[in-house]
Formats: sequence, C-alpha cells, structure tokens
Amino acid sequence: MEIKLFSGFSNTYLIFYDREGIIVDPGNPISHVKEYTRNLEITAILITHGHFDHYIYLEEYKREFNCPTYMNPKDRFLVDDPSWIFENFGIHMDYVPRIEGELREGDEFIIGGKTLRIIEIPGHSPGSVGIVGEKFVIVGDLIFEGGGVGRTDIPGGDESLLKESIRRILEFPEDFWVYPGHGKPFK
Repeated sequence: MEIKLFSGFSNTYLIFYDREGIIVDPGNPISHVKEYTRNLEITAILITHGHFDHYIYLEEYKREFNCPTYMNPKDRFLVDDPSWIFENFGIHMDYVPRIEGELREGDEFIIGGKTLRIIEIPGHSPGSVGIVGEKFVIVGDLIFEGGGVGRTDIPGGDESLLKESIRRILEFPEDFWVYPGHGKPFK
C-alpha cells in the first residue's frame, strides 16, 4: 500500500495499491492529483472531519471519479450549515457537499486487497476520524509535526476529547507514520 501527499489548502492524500485507490480530504484542486490517478480506479473519497478546507474541492473529485464520499455523521451539522465558516473566518460559503456514506469506528475499506480501518478521534470536531493503514495513520487536524494540536475553539471542538484522541494516537507503534491535515508527516 502506498500513500501520496498533496499539500495545499489542506493536505490531500491518495492511498493506493494494485490499481485501486482512495482519496482522503480533497483540499487541493483535482489538477494536483489527476496525473497520479490515471491508472487507478478511485473507489471512495473519505473526509477526516467537516471543516471546509478538507472538502473545498470535493465536487471536482466527484465529477472526475464518480465515487461515493464518506464522513462521520457527527460532523454533518458543520457541512449542512456553512454559516459558521463566515462567523469564524469571514469566508462566505454556500456550498454544501454531497456525502453519501458514513464513517464510524471499525469501518473498513479494501483497496487492492489491503485494508484501511477507521477510528474515531473526536476533539477538533465531534466527528473527526483517523484512517489507519499499514504503518500509517491519517489524523486530519488532530496533531501536527512539532507538537501542534488541532483547534477546539470552533463549533463542536472539545479540548478534553482532543487530549484523549491524541493519547490514542500516541499508543500506535513508534514506526507508524502520522499524516496530518496540514504540514508534513512525522513519526
């Protein structure tokens, strides 16, 4: 299983193996990713949490790959009512993404015979999820290289849940790579 990072508005990840792939957090224009997906069947788009920078280009990806999008239902309120974006960031957004499926603790996605597992890691948002693969975990905006942590001062944030989720990630083996929603991966 391989993972490719695309930096931009937020990190977008392409996870692939044996001609199948999954996109995580479409926070970059499709043009950044397209050449790497030419020989792949993209089977799903996963959103780590309901903050707009992690799904801003979702419709481009849906048009290109014609596959379902999944997100934890606890973050549905964040995408269904984008008024919080203007209130917190001064950005007017009337785009409500189409989410067809749900991500919950223990869900699995198979790509090319390899398994990705979903874990719930609330705190930055109530529905934040991690995506666990072979020797890596994608954590959205839970933690960042250098010790930074996700904000909890926006709707649904909870500092005590964030701390619990960070502890959960720190229990992974030392050889696991942590792929954050912004910035570089780290061990």
